[in-house]
Amino acid sequence: MANGLYTHKLKVYNSSSIDGIKKTFQGEAYDCIISPTPPKCCTGNQKNRTAITAYFINYVTSQCISYLKASRLFTELSRNQLKICLKKEIDKNIGNDFIQCTNKNNQSLYSTKALFEECFDYSMEVSQALDFKIWEEFVLKRYIMGRWISIGRRMTDSLKIVLFFTILLSQLHSIDTVSKQKSTKATIQSPVPVRDFTPQLMTPIFEVMRLHGEAERDEVNKKIQNGNKKTPKYNQYLLITIVSDEEINQAKNWGKSFPSEFSEKRRIVFLLNERDHGKEYYNPDRELHGEIIAIHFGEIERIMGDFKKDPKTKYKYPIMLLYSHYIPCAHVQNLGYSCSEELMNYAKGRINEFTMLVAYTTVFKNTDEKSSFDFMRNGGINAFMYMANGPYAHELKVYTANSIDGIKRTFQGEAYDCISDFPPSKCCTGNQKNRAAITAYFINYLTYQCISKSKSTRLFTELSRNQLKICLKKEIDKNIGDDCVQCSRKNTESLKATKTLFEFCFDRSIEVTESLGKPRTNVYEPDWVPCPNCNWNVIYSPPGPKSDKNKLPKVICANSVNSMESLCSFYEQHKESRYSKPFNKWFATIP
Repeated sequence: MANGLYTHKLKVYNSSSIDGIKKTFQGEAYDCIISPTPPKCCTGNQKNRTAITAYFINYVTSQCISYLKASRLFTELSRNQLKICLKKEIDKNIGNDFIQCTNKNNQSLYSTKALFEECFDYSMEVSQALDFKIWEEFVLKRYIMGRWISIGRRMTDSLKIVLFFTILLSQLHSIDTVSKQKSTKATIQSPVPVRDFTPQLMTPIFEVMRLHGEAERDEVNKKIQNGNKKTPKYNQYLLITIVSDEEINQAKNWGKSFPSEFSEKRRIVFLLNERDHGKEYYNPDRELHGEIIAIHFGEIERIMGDFKKDPKTKYKYPIMLLYSHYIPCAHVQNLGYSCSEELMNYAKGRINEFTMLVAYTTVFKNTDEKSSFDFMRNGGINAFMYMANGPYAHELKVYTANSIDGIKRTFQGEAYDCISDFPPSKCCTGNQKNRAAITAYFINYLTYQCISKSKSTRLFTELSRNQLKICLKKEIDKNIGDDCVQCSRKNTESLKATKTLFEFCFDRSIEVTESLGKPRTNVYEPDWVPCPNCNWNVIYSPPGPKSDKNKLPKVICANSVNSMESLCSFYEQHKESRYSKPFNKWFATIP
């Protein structure tokens, strides 16, 4: 309006739906055509007459819509397009063979065409949409018409009709069976809004989990007390299950215990911290926590796989519930990992696949509670705390899920930039192209050696960073050795400097990036695609860079032949790099 607010001329508060449409163009056309009496030679009994009429309607309709660009409901434009095309198809398909069938009666041919044209026009006006089953069933056209035409010239009219009916009806039966199967197929449930998981809703099922977990733990402690009283009892336990929203709603009727099917189908995972586990790279001197066992050793993947296979739940949206006596740990001194960070890494950016909810009874004295909440918040994980006299407290509310999209820097790419900025020896580099290929290959080779059997996934965490650092140091020591001493004029100081350089660049790259990368083309190109949602052990296609190592040229220092088998650096103490200051700072921390 010229002198005020715009006028709301059209107000629509209830959105219209296309559900409930029952009349289709093809169905209306069939009812219209079948009511008169077509020539007897083209109908036979009622069953054959039905099949022939339905086939003809589907055939001419498919001829028209296979190239039209219309969609959804009929409009003035799509109705007119279909009318014009169908008239052409009627003229084309009701021709000389039909005259022979009607004893060469041109009037019969004319009236038949008029009948089909009138019925098609009428059906388009009284219906709103096509029947989409004909697209799925279009094999009818491809199969029957080809067979019919190929044998048509060699058979009498009566045999043609018999064979046509036989093929037609058998195909209609098989197609009808497939259509029924497709129409009854269930669809996968959409993600359940996180706001639905209120304390009032979640308290019954979390109570079932708490009581179950405490009973299992107390049974173990009872056996310890009866056996070796010097063995400390367990306080911590972890219970995991995956349920549907329907099951969460039903939990109030479970009587404070899981239905029998949860045990029968192994839908409950009970874990205690593992003592004396002896697992390399997992701090063997400390207990291995349940969250690490669940994520790194396959327990969560197993129950998720079972949930998606079970006929009762496979179309349901998975809701992963964890009950831990202590809040998932964070920054416990000298432990080497944070359980809350591992959960964050597993759940972050996967809201379309599942939702993770955590409940706990108390907080361990050495856990950084704030950091635990920060990790879980970053992973989109809501946390609930047990309350003795009422509903669980919703301690951590996360309604906006974080994403892993937008990650651009990769560990290998950062390591390449760091290493390339220092001066490797001439005998191993040559021109820029060779230098790039040597460096990229060596980074890929060492990385593959460390991650090919790793149980880590997705983003870097404190645990996976430490594991990768330890392994890469071992691989550097193993792969930069005697041949590199020879290449660097038997200068042991050069060998030491080379190893130190690589260790620095790898350590720094692990700290400044969030994920590994995958070679975009091959292991000789310094180009990596971020892989924040990958299992580490599948990033390199088996058997990885190692398969090419024996094909590479050997180091021949006297002739300065380039080698990708080892990357040697001739020590140049005064060479400056943009990494020199961080290198000196890092070097000062080495014992």
